[in-house]
Amino acid sequence: GHMRSPEEARCAHNLVELRSTGVAVRIHWVRGHNGNLLNEFADRAAVTARRTAQWNLDHEDIITRLREELRAELTASPALVPDAESRDYRAAA
Repeated sequence: GHMRSPEEARCAHNLVELRSTGVAVRIHWVRGHNGNLLNEFADRAAVTARRTAQWNLDHEDIITRLREELRAELTASPALVPDAESRDYRAAA
């Protein structure tokens, strides 16, 4: 398919590489701001990356806290991907 940006092309390349090693990778579209745990953490990570770059901040502590929070949430909520497609979710690849 058509790549929209160099970042998207790198992500697609990394996925192909992972899949070639036997790693099962599933990609899903999730409607934004619907409370999906992974979507919310992705948004927080993007905002953190942008702000630390804009303000030239040391981001290691922030990233460490974000990772710790995500690990705790993943342990508490193992079923992150719905079993069936819905208005807020559909398989992308």
